[in-house]
Amino acid sequence: MNSRRLPIEGVLVLAVAGVWAILAAVYQLSPSLGMPGYVRVWGAGAVVFLVLGGLLLRRRRSGD
Repeated sequence: MNSRRLPIEGVLVLAVAGVWAILAAVYQLSPSLGMPGYVRVWGAGAVVFLVLGGLLLRRRRSGD
């Protein structure tokens, strides 16, 4: 059985996307922070990192 490894770059970028998504959720769910514009900033960053991570994983798999 051939075990294929995930490329570390893609996994790390997806982990960053997860952290940014968590931060967006914290800003959305904590009105005491008083920074509603930050939800869009962190959310957009999470989407960007998610797309980059997906592209890295797809490029690596097609290159094998």
